[in-house]
Amino acid sequence: MIVKKAMSKKITSVHPETSIYEIAKILFDRNIRCLPVLGDDNKIIGIIRDENIFQQLYPNYHEYIVDISSHNYNEIEHKMKEIAKKKAKDIMSKTFSYVHPEDPMIKALSLMIVHGERQIPVLDENKKIVGIVAKGDIFDKLFKTYLKNAT
Repeated sequence: MIVKKAMSKKITSVHPETSIYEIAKILFDRNIRCLPVLGDDNKIIGIIRDENIFQQLYPNYHEYIVDISSHNYNEIEHKMKEIAKKKAKDIMSKTFSYVHPEDPMIKALSLMIVHGERQIPVLDENKKIVGIVAKGDIFDKLFKTYLKNAT
């Protein structure tokens, strides 16, 4: 099965000058985890994930979770004020996984598993975004197809 059978063509994206506040609002209000950043030519130039925002807040937040008692909460609140001044271009990942609509779903799933991602962009041959594919959507398509045929 190919990616275009599982991808969503409804794409929410931001511009490099979009504020972190607006990005966080989009990510959390819409419950999405992958937000493409598009340049003036509508080509993808980066990706913002919720992880990008958490890393700005606390670069080693995984350590923070392990030992919650050893951290200065006032410092974290101060960092939140500083983060609010940043833009998409300041925190986006410029390297990211992507697939094409005709790629096998298993390729997309493999990339997500290897890189710890839940969603990746789907790009056409000109590197323009045509969709987003999510791990859950791939599992849904694959299991419905193969479990239905197995019974």
